[in-house]
Amino acid sequence: MHDDTTPSTSDVAIAFIEQMGLLTEDVGMPRIAGRIMGLFLIDETPMDLVGIADRLQVSHGSVSTNTRLLESLGVIERVTVPGDRRVRFRLGLDPAGQFLERELQRQHRLGALVRSTLDALPPEASGRANLEKMLAFHAIKTRRSSEMLAEWAAHLGAQDRRTSRTMRGMPETPGPTQ
Repeated sequence: MHDDTTPSTSDVAIAFIEQMGLLTEDVGMPRIAGRIMGLFLIDETPMDLVGIADRLQVSHGSVSTNTRLLESLGVIERVTVPGDRRVRFRLGLDPAGQFLERELQRQHRLGALVRSTLDALPPEASGRANLEKMLAFHAIKTRRSSEMLAEWAAHLGAQDRRTSRTMRGMPETPGPTQ
């Protein structure tokens, strides 16, 4: 039963969506991207651009721009309904795993860049010690991120991933690489 001192589900959802916006803004992403992510985390209903804009009370252009960003990051995915030309979006199958996998790829590229720079620099070059520290830090970060990704994949379980994707009417695809 709901009384005046207990927040409604709607109040909780609104607060969550707003806080997701602020948190993503803290890491350099647009606030609206975080709000869209929050909306799909708390409401599993596929929505088109107009529906998202109306729910969040923001411009359609902002929703369009930020859904493209979130789709490119694997946070949300496009879905269609037979007989309806509108494209809808919903939360991706594994946005956390997708995020971690992309971060791991960036770490590998950064490590390769720093390693090739160190290899090209003479031993007495200014800044070499900074690059060596950076390489050591990213080696640890890459190893831990790889371990985390493997643990996450084990947590989800390969069978759960296939069942979840098949139940949502999507083709089976392999999980994150390890």
